[in-house]
Amino acid sequence: ASRGLLVKDRQALEIAQDADVIILDKTGTLTTGEFKVLDVKLLNDKYTKEEIIALLAGIEGGSSHPIAQSIISFAEQQDIRPASFDSIDVISGSGVEGKAGGHRYQLISQKAYGRNLDMDIPKGATLSVLVENDDAIGAVALGDELKPTSKELIKALKKNNIQPIMATGDNEKAAQGVAEVLGIEYRSNQSPQDKYELVKTLKDEGKKVIMVGDGVNDAPSLALADVGIAIGAGTQV
Repeated sequence: ASRGLLVKDRQALEIAQDADVIILDKTGTLTTGEFKVLDVKLLNDKYTKEEIIALLAGIEGGSSHPIAQSIISFAEQQDIRPASFDSIDVISGSGVEGKAGGHRYQLISQKAYGRNLDMDIPKGATLSVLVENDDAIGAVALGDELKPTSKELIKALKKNNIQPIMATGDNEKAAQGVAEVLGIEYRSNQSPQDKYELVKTLKDEGKKVIMVGDGVNDAPSLALADVGIAIGAGTQV
């Protein structure tokens, strides 16, 4: 308790010392979760860069997600007013969609968009694609930093013969950047269902699995693992 840990199941502590594998979420778990906008790209000549930033800030208006907050503050810094949206809905596991000025927009992950984009993505960055009627009109590259304690954590796990695997919804480049620095195995483009399947596969192989997650999306995996460790927003579940 003095270290800020709430143990909800005492058996979890006993099982933890026999763990073989630990699956770690990336954003907010291994990284600070404090995103910065690294780049905004125009992918359609119908819009100006300012209009794209206004749409990005508008569609993220109602969200408390770290990515959303960083886009909103980026627009503020540029003195750009967010576009006004009539309705905004969450698309589970892939992003948000909404209506503005009679047009339907989506801001989704690169995986959900499912097509290649002709642009350079900064190493370690997460990419969100702004889509209108199935066509990409803009993209925003975001980055967050590793927590200073993450390297120590990985060292300690390896010393105790617990294999760390990072599982993240982020794209291949973003995941690879972090995994290389930490020297760990990783899975990129993981939906909440993919993470769940990863835990299930490892358990079926007879391994004792710890899952560490920050966020409501990780709830199914946290529940299925032998030990679930929720941090940050994940503690709400």
